[in-house]
Amino acid sequence: PVITVDGKRIGQSKAMEYYTAKIAGLIPEDPVAAALVFSARETLGEAAEKVAKAFYNPDEEAKKALLEEFATTDAPALIAKLNNIRDTAGNQEFFVTSEVSFADICLFHMMSFVKMAAPGLGGLDAYEAIVAKVGEIPNIKAWVESRPVTAL
Repeated sequence: PVITVDGKRIGQSKAMEYYTAKIAGLIPEDPVAAALVFSARETLGEAAEKVAKAFYNPDEEAKKALLEEFATTDAPALIAKLNNIRDTAGNQEFFVTSEVSFADICLFHMMSFVKMAAPGLGGLDAYEAIVAKVGEIPNIKAWVESRPVTAL
């Protein structure tokens, strides 16, 4: 994928994510906080890849095994990484800072996906309040209420 901004082509999905997050004011000015936001995004992205690999597997036995592996092996490691990022950030009101950031948007998306693909996964309760706050942001709330119905 490519977007063009002021006549300049920007390729790669993550580059476009970071660009749009920056112009939307979702990347902190503080370089350490920005790095923690990117760390959270990458950690959540790794988890999303593993859940998607299981969820989209056409073999139901393999899907079940992959989701079990995610729940017992990958999820605890993911949660430990997320907790470390949040602890490093100082347990702010949102994931990394006192204001909503790209990390919170990624968390909101990932939690929605994980709840659907791997219901009953524990250890994420500490993040429910953040997800709820993000879900109440007017534009996000409006999108969730009006988006097309899909498997995700």
